[in-house]
Amino acid sequence: MKPWCTEPFDVLENKVWGNWGLCCRSKPLTYSAKDVAPLDHFNSDTMKRIRKDMSNHNITDEIKTLCEKCLIHEKMGVTSRRQQRLDLPVPEIDSDGAIKDFAFETIEIKFFGNLCNLKCKMCSGMYSSSIAADEKKKGEWTGPTYFNIYEQMQDKDQFYSDMSKILPFTKKIKFTGGEPTMNKSIVDFITWISDNNLSSNTILKIITNGTRTSAEINKASKKFKSFEVGVSVDGTFEIDEYQRVGTVFDDVLQNIKIYKTIADVYLGPVITALNVGNVPELARLGKMLNVGVDFSS
Repeated sequence: MKPWCTEPFDVLENKVWGNWGLCCRSKPLTYSAKDVAPLDHFNSDTMKRIRKDMSNHNITDEIKTLCEKCLIHEKMGVTSRRQQRLDLPVPEIDSDGAIKDFAFETIEIKFFGNLCNLKCKMCSGMYSSSIAADEKKKGEWTGPTYFNIYEQMQDKDQFYSDMSKILPFTKKIKFTGGEPTMNKSIVDFITWISDNNLSSNTILKIITNGTRTSAEINKASKKFKSFEVGVSVDGTFEIDEYQRVGTVFDDVLQNIKIYKTIADVYLGPVITALNVGNVPELARLGKMLNVGVDFSS
């Protein structure tokens, strides 16, 4: 029998503020990548317990809390991420819930922080250093305007040791932000993967606002199995520039053309009350550029 959810069995997920998670939709776990290495997290007591419960379809209060978003979607009749991924294969677990022969569908590491050059209206200082800086001036933000948990990591050697074991058994590694193309820590990590020949079996994916490209990432991407680029475009012309404050639509179009020469590109708009009327134009833009459009956000 398949587990209630496959994500804790084949996903390595980290939140932008450093906490580990079950997947990109889950609430954060109580511990951080700052002091817990990737494989220590993956076979932690928490993860083992959750995998055992999910294998037995024992939906505990702990799981209900962590997986609240999917449960809400399902109650509303929306197909949740959990439901979308039920058919994926999962590795065997030991009697205690541990996984020794891991095989990751996705690794999503976000602890490189919130460095970003835009101030999107639907975003927050947690995900954009530019917004955090504005909020700090107004007294609405008390933390650092830019944070990077990777820089605070207690044992970087252990992190790289774990990743060298994980990456050969990983289908896809995904970087978001902030804006990944302007984050030196992300650029350096992707380059390290490429330089250490850990990339040939893995798809590299970045989610970018499209305002810039990174020559280093583009170069390193050639050693990966393939390169996927999701460009966050929320409308055409002034609609995009109004919602994604600081972007220049024509520049994004030019960068999409650059990415198309080296990557599989799609548009990933965030649909809000501000741009919902522009959805048909976004669909036409995708056809014009010969790229897909993912409206799921």
